[in-house]
Amino acid sequence: YIGNRGMQSMKILWQKIPHKMRRYCFFETNDWETYQCVLPKDQHWIGKAYTYFIEGFFAKVRARVSRLVRINCTAHLFIAHKAPAKRGAKRIASR
Repeated sequence: YIGNRGMQSMKILWQKIPHKMRRYCFFETNDWETYQCVLPKDQHWIGKAYTYFIEGFFAKVRARVSRLVRINCTAHLFIAHKAPAKRGAKRIASR
């Protein structure tokens, strides 16, 4: 969900979180008033203690996914370029 940081957007986001996660998970956010109003006090941590770990993890995921995409695209172009032309088919010049 992408929205602004207003109360209405936070309520919509909260409803989209699966019920088990809303019930059993902890949520760490910054000190924004909207979060404090919507998130249950016993499940809401204010701070940045896990930010370094979480951002590092997702940076690694993004890097690995982009590498896999590049490898897949390269292999696809290599296979398409080396494939023999079928009779009667027009060959399209690669750019």
